[in-house]
Amino acid sequence: MEAGTKHKETIIHFYPNITRMHGAPKWLFLFATKLQERGFESIIVSVNIQIQLPYWFKGKVITLFRSQKPIREHQGIRKIVSIIHNLVYIIFLPLLIRKQPYVRTLVFHSELSLFAIIFCKLLFRKSRFIYYCYQPPRELYDLKPIAKNNLGLQYWLLLPFFELYKTLDKQLVRASDGVLVWTDLYMEYVRSIYGRHNYLAVPAGVDFSVFDKQVIGEQRILDFKQQPRFKGKSILCNISALTTKKNLPFFIQTVKELSAMRGDIHGVIVGEGPEHDNLRKLIKDLDLENDVTLTGYVSQEDLPLYVHLADIIYYTELNGSWTMASVEAGAAAKPVIVAPGGSMRTLVLDGKTGYILKGIDTTDEIVLKTEYLLNNPEARETMGRENYIHSKQFAVEACIDKFLGFIKV
Repeated sequence: MEAGTKHKETIIHFYPNITRMHGAPKWLFLFATKLQERGFESIIVSVNIQIQLPYWFKGKVITLFRSQKPIREHQGIRKIVSIIHNLVYIIFLPLLIRKQPYVRTLVFHSELSLFAIIFCKLLFRKSRFIYYCYQPPRELYDLKPIAKNNLGLQYWLLLPFFELYKTLDKQLVRASDGVLVWTDLYMEYVRSIYGRHNYLAVPAGVDFSVFDKQVIGEQRILDFKQQPRFKGKSILCNISALTTKKNLPFFIQTVKELSAMRGDIHGVIVGEGPEHDNLRKLIKDLDLENDVTLTGYVSQEDLPLYVHLADIIYYTELNGSWTMASVEAGAAAKPVIVAPGGSMRTLVLDGKTGYILKGIDTTDEIVLKTEYLLNNPEARETMGRENYIHSKQFAVEACIDKFLGFIKV
């Protein structure tokens, strides 16, 4: 290459396994895409990718495997064995990019990807190592009661392994040059686990243009709303992975109570995950098969249709570290109702852009707040507009600017 030619700097993104499209991998792909558009060579390195890449993705993907086999859900000891098996692959992932030139920054997305830092320290000694802490291993901290309940006696048998894992996790975090977290509020929780470090809040942002009605097409949105199951109904939408901590039975119970009161309610749960069959059974047991839709996988091209379909967007995880659903609701000018804790006070201005519930022990409050918004369309629209204004600070461009300032590019 001729002297004076400027090389394109490479940013590597490590992610363990991409088996489903939910908030974390969606942000990974968007984050990598926007850095590619800023002039970097953006490369995602993963053990395996089992999903269709988003239609808007730009960059490069390198995987150890590329499998389309059905996802197998493991529980208890088998899940732990699966994690250990996966960790072995992650440790050696850096060997896939050992000859990649101009690598200046490596970003380790989510906790398991941190195990790749071991070989990265040997192969890329002059590079920056950034840990993007989507969340610590919460099952070993504030979600410990859920872990105990799910594992039963196995929890106590695995306790030495859990303590070892916590120690390794903390050591690997200290080996990074900096830690990114979703919000300043959540930073305090992360700092309580990992101690002093170089932290910065870089939220998972949203590309607002994807939710622009002119981009989607006004007629396409109208046609989508005219489907028989949605036509003439008030749509309550929960966008999340189908996992235990998302408290989706609470949302389904809310739909049941409102359906009994009004008769014009339809609940939509957008996402996929290991709790799908349990939720399907619950919906059947509650005789809600005509009142609740489990969409399963939804492409990123169709997701904005569901957001515009909704009258209200919900998020029911307690102490949630972050949710892109609230920002996506803002991009479509929709109000939100969320469970308390975590980063919700950053995402939601209670009473202005939506509501933060006091708790989810009963459905009384969520039913009351929902009823108010459905009965007052003007208030609902005003909250939606305020959510759009508030959520603009989480537009992806601003998030990328913060990251680049952090690595001083």
